[in-house]
Amino acid sequence: MADPSPQVVRLRPERTPYLVSRILPPVVFAVIVGLAGTLGSLIVDEPLIALVCIGLGLLVAVPAILNAFAAYRKASYELHGAFIRATRGGLFSDQVTELDVRNITHVKQQLHWLRWRVFGVGDLLVESAGSAASEVHMLAMRDPDGLYDQLRSIMRDNGYALGYGRVLHRAEPDKIGVAVELAGVAFGGLMAVLFTIGGGLADASSSFSEHDLAGAALTALTLLGVFTALVGLAGLVFRGLDLLRRTYVVYDDVVVYEEGFLTRNNAFIPYENIADAEAKRTLVDQIIGVTNVKVSCQGGSSEVLFKYLADGDALMAAVSSLVESARHAKRAQEEASGGAQVQTGARRSANLEVALVPPERAWTAELRMHAPRALLGLVPLMLFPPAAVVAAVGVVLRVLATSYSVRRSSVKSTFKFLTVDEREFAYDKVTGLVVEENIFDRWMGTVSIVLWSIGSPLPLEMRHLQRDTVDLDALRRQVGIPMASTSPRVCTTSFGLGAWLRANLGRAIGMVPLALGVLALAELVHGAFAALLLVPLVVAVAHYVYRTFYYAVQRVELHERHLFARTGRLIQRRYYARYTNIKKVQRTVYPGGHEGSLTIFVAGEQISPLAQGNKGTKDNPGVRVPYAFRAHYLDDVVQVAELVDDVMLGQVAPVPGAVPVASHTTLSRSHPALSNGLAKLILLSVMSVLGVAVLPISVPWLVMYLRRKQYVAEDARVAVEWGILYRSRATILYERMDSLQQSQGPLGKVFGNGNVTVLTAGSSNPDLVLTDVPQHKAFYDVVRRHYATH
Repeated sequence: MADPSPQVVRLRPERTPYLVSRILPPVVFAVIVGLAGTLGSLIVDEPLIALVCIGLGLLVAVPAILNAFAAYRKASYELHGAFIRATRGGLFSDQVTELDVRNITHVKQQLHWLRWRVFGVGDLLVESAGSAASEVHMLAMRDPDGLYDQLRSIMRDNGYALGYGRVLHRAEPDKIGVAVELAGVAFGGLMAVLFTIGGGLADASSSFSEHDLAGAALTALTLLGVFTALVGLAGLVFRGLDLLRRTYVVYDDVVVYEEGFLTRNNAFIPYENIADAEAKRTLVDQIIGVTNVKVSCQGGSSEVLFKYLADGDALMAAVSSLVESARHAKRAQEEASGGAQVQTGARRSANLEVALVPPERAWTAELRMHAPRALLGLVPLMLFPPAAVVAAVGVVLRVLATSYSVRRSSVKSTFKFLTVDEREFAYDKVTGLVVEENIFDRWMGTVSIVLWSIGSPLPLEMRHLQRDTVDLDALRRQVGIPMASTSPRVCTTSFGLGAWLRANLGRAIGMVPLALGVLALAELVHGAFAALLLVPLVVAVAHYVYRTFYYAVQRVELHERHLFARTGRLIQRRYYARYTNIKKVQRTVYPGGHEGSLTIFVAGEQISPLAQGNKGTKDNPGVRVPYAFRAHYLDDVVQVAELVDDVMLGQVAPVPGAVPVASHTTLSRSHPALSNGLAKLILLSVMSVLGVAVLPISVPWLVMYLRRKQYVAEDARVAVEWGILYRSRATILYERMDSLQQSQGPLGKVFGNGNVTVLTAGSSNPDLVLTDVPQHKAFYDVVRRHYATH
C-alpha cells in the first residue's frame, strides 16, 4: 500500500438508490404497524391502540431513516494503485477498512433487479484472503460494469494474470437436476401446507361446528392455503429460473461465473487463489447423473458452489488443470527471480520461501486405508457387542469406499458408496501438515496424515495408511515443508512439580471452596465425609504422573524454513508449518516463573470438532476455529516466542543457542480506556441485583485488568498483552496482515476512543482486535504506515 496520490480514484454511492434501499424497509414496517393498529382500534373502539402502534412504527422508522442519511454521508471508496480504502458508518459508528489489492481473492458484481433497472446502479463485493470483516462492499455504484472492469485492471497491475484466454470448460446446471430439486422443495412445501392448513381446518370444524363463524373460519383457512400455494409456486418458478440462468466458465487463468434471474451476480476468481475443490453426489444425483462442485478460494468461508452439473468430473479436471497451471506460472516466476518463491495475493519473506517441487519430480501414489488397523480402533466397543457390530459395518464400508490420490500438484480424497464425495487440496495452498500415530499405529505399522488448507473449512485426512507405502519426506516437500535442518534450535520443556502447580493455580484456587465445604460437611454431619478430600488428591496425583510421561516426549524445533512440534504420548502428533504460513504467535507465562505455553496459529481454519455437522454458509460460517498447535511447559517461553518472530523476520538464524534480538523499537504503546470498560460494567451491573452487590469487587478487578492490558505497535509487528496472574502476549507481523480497520462505536464517540482491527489470511474472525484505544486514529496511522512498507 502507499499513501494517496493524484491517481487515486474516489467514488461515492448514488444518493437516491442508496437511501431508498435503507429507508424503504423501516418505512414499510411503520406503515404496516400503523395501519394494523388503526384497524384494530376501529374494531374494538380503542384509540389508544392506534396511537401505540403508530408510535412504535415511528420509534423504529425515524432512527433508521436518520441512520441511513448518516451512513450515506460517510460512505466513500478510494481506489489506489495498490490498495482499496472503504469508509462507512452510521449515526453512532465509524469504520475505515484498507485492503491490499494483492490479497483480493474474489470479486463479485451484484445487479439487484429493482435498483439496476430503475436507477442503473449495482454493488461490487471485493473479498479478501482474510475474514468477512475485511471485505469491501461498494454499494449503489453508477456504471457497475465499468467499475468491475476497473477492479480487474487494478488487480492485473498488481500481478494477477486475469487474461481470460483459452476456455478450458464451460458448464450450466442440468435441467433434470434442477427439476429434481424443485420437485423436492415442492413436495416438502406441500406436506407443510397440508399439515398446517389441514390441521387448522379440522380444528376449525370441531371448534365452530355449532357457531355461525364456522363457515367464515373454513373459508379463511382455505383462502390462506390457496394464497400459500400460489406464493410457493411463484417461489419455485423464480428458483428454477435462477438455477437455469447460471453459467460457469473455467479459463486458463481465471474462473468466471454468472448466476441469478432477477438479481444478477457476475464474479471471477483468479487462478492464483484457488485453494481446493470438492465434488459431491448424493444417491439421487448419481441416478440422474449430476454433480455438485464446490471451489474454495484462500480465505475464510470463500466458497463457490456449482450445482447440478452433468459434466462435474470435467469441471473438476479443469480446476485441477488450473491449479497445475498456477504452479507452473509460479515456478516460472521463481526461476526468473533466481529461485525465490513468488506468491500473488500474500506478503512473503523472500529468505524464508521454499522452492516448489517440479511436477515432473513429484511423488505420486494411490493409497487406501489399512483395514485391520481401522477395525482395531473398535476394541473399546467390544464391551457393548451391538454397538461394536454397527460400528464395524460402518468402518468396513468406509475402508472399502475411501481412497486417496497423491498427484503431481494436489492431494485428493475420494469416498464412493451411496454418495460420492471428492475433495482435492492444491499443494501451494496447504498451510500445515500433521502426522498422527497412536499405540495401535506403532504396533500395526500405520500412520495418519492430516493436511490443513487456507481455503477449506475441513482438513483433508488420510487415515490408517500403511507406513511403508507412504513417502512422507516426499509429501512434506511437495506441500512446501523442506527437509529438517541439521542443527535446529531446540526449545526445551521444563515440566516439574513447581511448574505444574503454577500452571494449574486457577484450578487449585477453585478447589479451596470445595474443600472448605467438605470439611464443613464432615464437621456438621459425620467425620467420614472428610475422606472425600482424597478424591481430588488422587485425581491430582494421577494427572501429575501422566503429564510427567506426556511432556517427556514433547519437542519444539525451529528449522531453517519451518517449525516442527511433537506432542502427545498415547496419541502422538507431529506438526509441520512453514514460517510463511504462521500468522500469529501467542505465549502465556505461568505465574512465578519463566515456563509457559506457546500457541502457533497457522493460516486457515476448520469447523470446530464440536460442530462438524454444521458446515455453515458464507453468511453464517458456523463454528470455526483457526488451525493451531500448542506446546506447554516450555522453558523461558518469552524468549521462545520472541525467537519465533525474529526467525520469521529473518533477523535470527534458528541454530543451537540462538537468542532473540535485544529489542524491537516501540512506535506506540497504549492501554484500553477505563471509561468504556467501567461504563459497560456499570450498565450491566444495574440490570441485575447481584451485579450491583459485587461492584466493590468487580470495579477494582476491571481497573487492574485494563491497566495490565496494553497494545504495542513496534517496527515489525503489533502486539497485545493481557492477564493478571497469567500474562499472555499475542503478536502479528506486519507482513502477515491482510487488511486493517479502524472503527468507533457509540461509547467510543462519547469518550473519544476507538478500535483498531488486524486481519490475516484465511480466518472468519479478526485475529487481533484492539478495543477502546485512546488516540486510536494516531495508533492506526502508525500501524498502517509500517504495514504499507512490509
